[in-house]
Amino acid sequence: ITNDIAAGLRTPMAEADRLKRLCGCALGRMVADDEDIEVPGVGGQKPRRTPRRVLSDIIEPRVEEIFAVVRKRIEDTGMLEQLSAGVVLTGGAVLLEGTTELAEEVLGMPVRIGFPNGVRGITQLVHGPQYATGVGLVKYGAQAIAEAHARAATPASSMMRMTAAAKKIAAEDERARAEEAPKSSSKLWEWLKAAF
Repeated sequence: ITNDIAAGLRTPMAEADRLKRLCGCALGRMVADDEDIEVPGVGGQKPRRTPRRVLSDIIEPRVEEIFAVVRKRIEDTGMLEQLSAGVVLTGGAVLLEGTTELAEEVLGMPVRIGFPNGVRGITQLVHGPQYATGVGLVKYGAQAIAEAHARAATPASSMMRMTAAAKKIAAEDERARAEEAPKSSSKLWEWLKAAF
């Protein structure tokens, strides 16, 4: 997307990325005709005013193509009919205005943005969808480590430990959801130590 913007608006990559994040929209019909943006020039050229719709016209086809590929891959697995509840989008690109609406159109199913949950102590640092996959992988790894330790014990105590570990993780997730006040970011280290 950023490459398309840089080429289409003839602006440096860093500026194309900034325009994407601040002014971008994945669905052209959501942009008013009278909205303009300032596009920095390349190589000392002066900035110029361009309709925001032009930026959207660059972004929309690429995002549509991405979701068409996703739909095709889902179809190829034979899972399309089994996803009646829809899909969850993660990653920083889903913050682009109009992304969920376009995804619903192309995928033909409900779409929502996924946020990390069950995180305590560092919620303000990893709250956005751009962190959802990373947080999920860390939690999955922590659970896998706990289960591996449980399997290493005797068979009878192994099941009891796995059950206890699962209950502990579920209780921690529940407590994290109940907490609303943000915690200090200094707890990041303690959280990572506890996870591993």
